Amino acid sequence: METKCPHNNGIYISGYRTYQLLNQGLSGGLAIAVRKDIEFNIISGFRGLDGGFDVLGIKTINLSVNFNKKEIVSVYRRPGDSHRVIDFRPLFDFDPGDCESIFLGDFNAHNTVWNCEYTNTIGESLQEAMDCRDLICVNMDTCSHMGTIGERDSNLDLLFCSVAVLDTIEYNQLEDSWDSDHFPIAFTFETQQVRYSKRTNRITTKNTDWIKCGIGWI
Repeated sequence: METKCPHNNGIYISGYRTYQLLNQGLSGGLAIAVRKDIEFNIISGFRGLDGGFDVLGIKTINLSVNFNKKEIVSVYRRPGDSHRVIDFRPLFDFDPGDCESIFLGDFNAHNTVWNCEYTNTIGESLQEAMDCRDLICVNMDTCSHMGTIGERDSNLDLLFCSVAVLDTIEYNQLEDSWDSDHFPIAFTFETQQVRYSKRTNRITTKNTDWIKCGIGWI
């Protein structure tokens, strides 16, 4: 989620571990809150992105979909910068392996494919980069951003996922904007928790029948 929090303000939610990326200037800043029983690693492989992006990602360890782990990546793209397809590739082409992907955030990109009134060059570049990675836009019928006077609402807060995850996701645009010009998009997905079972080769004599063993070893 986008925070716009000052550098000295942290985000704390009871029962969750929060990982935060500080904002750059007056916009951006991201945070991911993860329930304490979910194990995860921070993804640190997003290289080559310019300063127009804030990116924060995690890879789950004990959650899986179709036997693959999940990577969940939160994105904020600052408006005003011009980005081509090649500029999005370090974001979408990153593959930590054995993962199903979910990308979400404020991309500040207009495209009629995801329910905007018009398509701009940023929207075209984002769509092409998304198609190259076989990602699907999930919330194509929401309008998360309130337009100014004389401007139609648009859909800038987007949720992309890989095909294997699509049928497991449900989403909803919340009615309370919390004094923001964006309505939150809430989503849930089905998953199963992977339980780690430690194996051992230790031999025990607790249940040994020593009479039979004695006969067998003559």
